[in-house]
Amino acid sequence: PESQIQNDQPVNQSTNQPIIIYIVSGDKDIFQLVNGNVKVYNLKKGLSQTQIVDAEVIQQEYNLQPSDFIDLKALAGDPSDNIPGVPGIGPKTATQLLQDFDTLKKLYEAIEKLQGTRNNNQTNFNNQIQNIKPRILNLLIEYKEQAFLSQSLATIHKDVPIDFDLDKAKFGDYDKDRLRELFEELGFQSLLRRFGGNEAADDSDVPRNQKDLSEKTKKDQQLKLL
Repeated sequence: PESQIQNDQPVNQSTNQPIIIYIVSGDKDIFQLVNGNVKVYNLKKGLSQTQIVDAEVIQQEYNLQPSDFIDLKALAGDPSDNIPGVPGIGPKTATQLLQDFDTLKKLYEAIEKLQGTRNNNQTNFNNQIQNIKPRILNLLIEYKEQAFLSQSLATIHKDVPIDFDLDKAKFGDYDKDRLRELFEELGFQSLLRRFGGNEAADDSDVPRNQKDLSEKTKKDQQLKLL
């Protein structure tokens, strides 16, 4: 049956019933997609340590909402994704700022009010702004444009029209001969060993093949848990 995304909720077109989606990833950027029907199979330390992440887990562990991970990245940045953030602000400070001001937009609205009251020699600004250390406040002011650029870079766009067939997406059997030929063509020796002795190999490779097959079986079983 074909499926589509409607109002941020994946539904089966033929039954109009919601579909539960698990996204397999070790990247916290994906947490922004979490909602009632979308969860993350979080690879905390590869397949050796995994976790099912939903909105409740995010609230318990980070005291944040899923959408907050966009603004978290906007403030703290992420060198691995070339997201600059605000230099000098790390995840801990960014988290505290979001807990105090809710969003990046509201944070900068409060900063603008603070700047206005200072210019008018007024002192009636909120206590949360007063709690920000001067060094952090100056960084936020200096790198405002970069913070909002980082927010844009960190946002995963969900308005892409996608139609897909669930039956075609099922995990199951595959053409082993065709796959072996592809691995041989690409020189994927470690993956070829998972076929277990069908390819050219001496006796010394047998224990390694058995180990690879055992590991593959373990990984397949873990994936099937989804």
